[in-house]
Formats: sequence, C-alpha cells, structure tokens
Amino acid sequence: MTGILRRIFGPYYYSRHQNIPHLFRNHREHGAHDLWSREQLLEYQMENLKKLFVHAYRHTRYYRSLFDEHSFDPEQFESVEQ
Repeated sequence: MTGILRRIFGPYYYSRHQNIPHLFRNHREHGAHDLWSREQLLEYQMENLKKLFVHAYRHTRYYRSLFDEHSFDPEQFESVEQ
C-alpha cells in the first residue's frame, strides 16, 4: 500500500517541498502527448533528459564527479548517441 501512496502523493510532496517544478502542471500541459508525432515525442524526451542531466550535475556531487570524469557536459547534451 505504501508504494501506491508514494506514487500518488510523491510528485505532489516533492513539487511543494523540494523546489522541483510542479509535476501536475507539466502533466496537464502535455496531456495530449498521445496525439504527438514520433518526432515531437523524441524532442520532448531529449529536452527533459537534458534538464535532468543539468539538474543532477548542479545539485549532486556524485553525478558532477561522474560527468566530469567522463568529460560529459550536460549543457551540451543533444542526443543519446553522445
């Protein structure tokens, strides 16, 4: 039961208490994603993956050292082929 509650209330809690963009608002903004073309979905995924990498680099010592060790600059991320 706690897994279900965590899935329901986790995004709300973290959006309010951890300075993370409001996940429910983003869901509403992109609620019609099932109507998007493949290219639109890939662009959306790459954009959000880049945001995730940049956030991890700026706020997590582990990822900052891992990215630096592999000469990976999250600001320059363009595709998964990198």
